[in-house]
Amino acid sequence: MGRLDPRKPVSLLANLLGASAILYSLFTEAFNLSAVAMEGAWVLVSGIGLIRWAVKRRKLPG
Repeated sequence: MGRLDPRKPVSLLANLLGASAILYSLFTEAFNLSAVAMEGAWVLVSGIGLIRWAVKRRKLPG
């Protein structure tokens, strides 16, 4: 089993879903501002990565 490429959509989506689940638990169970900031950054970075991947894929000829 190899490593996931961090620029591929599967790893970006896994990060996005994981960070979103953690954010959900932080907002519904035990709020922690530093953890919310870190997981929010992961959601943002993963979302931007997915958008960039989609835009790049859309621009490919063919």
